[in-house]
Amino acid sequence: MRPSITDSLTALYNKGYFNEHLEIEIARSLRHGSALSLLVFDIDKFKDINDTFGHLAGDNVLKELAHLCQINIRASDIFARWGGEEFVVLSPESEIKNTIVFAEKLRRLIEGYSFSIPVQVTCSFGVTEYRDEERVDSFIHRADQALYTAKQEGRNKVVFR
Repeated sequence: MRPSITDSLTALYNKGYFNEHLEIEIARSLRHGSALSLLVFDIDKFKDINDTFGHLAGDNVLKELAHLCQINIRASDIFARWGGEEFVVLSPESEIKNTIVFAEKLRRLIEGYSFSIPVQVTCSFGVTEYRDEERVDSFIHRADQALYTAKQEGRNKVVFR
């Protein structure tokens, strides 16, 4: 991948690339009348990982997580590092019920994975589906709100809106 569109740590797409393709996929979804789902997730208590094991260990967790997820998503999905310990997956032609199943699969994979640090790593997920003619920011906001709810409800869970 080209450096201008990728995150230097994880080698995933970066936020700029994601935002550009989000607009493209929304237009495609509207044109074809197809579903478009978004999931946002982040690492639970990531600050504790950095504080306990150091930032290099935290960076390794980010890279391991990125790789684990990358090998488990569809080629048509757009997977990006949104920032810090937060990630996004845009799933064209995927209804919310299928994206919830996918998010739960990722959640379980992460929860069961042996990361390079001696503690269990978990993630919280927010999932939503695009609504015809809605603004991009409200689409993202609903996914963010679902993520926030997952955090409030105890972390390591999938919530949808």
